[in-house]
Order: sequence, then structure tokens, then C-alpha cells
Amino acid sequence: MKVEIIRMPKMTIEEFADQHNITMTVTETASGKFTAGFKFVREGARQVHSTPQDTIQNAISTYAEGISGKIMRVDGVGDVAVPSLTVAGFYS
Repeated sequence: MKVEIIRMPKMTIEEFADQHNITMTVTETASGKFTAGFKFVREGARQVHSTPQDTIQNAISTYAEGISGKIMRVDGVGDVAVPSLTVAGFYS
């Protein structure tokens, strides 16, 4: 039997944002934790953000992990398949 393995494309969340001209928003909560999410990007009808995290880095990483492999709607662009995302930068 022949087996063809099709791997999910990979890129950094920074490359993905630049490719689609979208901006990351990081918000500090009342408890001093951080959530992250792309502006004007939705999964279905809802805006998606990370769960509250202790650091900005963790918020962005959690968000990248949460949207990897999903189809997201980018305002002005349409539906976009999100590759497997990693975080290259360090944010504090």
C-alpha cells in the first residue's frame, strides 16, 4: 500500500499576521493577566481571544495554538486556513 503524508503548513504567528495584514491586540485584564487576539478576525461569528495568561508571551502563544489548523474569517479578506503557528518573538 502506498501512503501519502500531507503535513500541515507551518509558519510563525508574526509571518501569518504580516501575510494577511492583521494586527494582534493584547489586553490586560482587571486581574493583571493578558489576553491576545487578532483584530477583525473571527471564527464563525465570534471574535476569538486567548484565555487569560500571566504574561503577554503566554497569551500570544496560547492564541496561536488555539487558532492553528482552523478556518478563520478575516475582515476584508474572507476565510483563511490557519497553518500550524509558532511564536518567534519575545513579548513582555
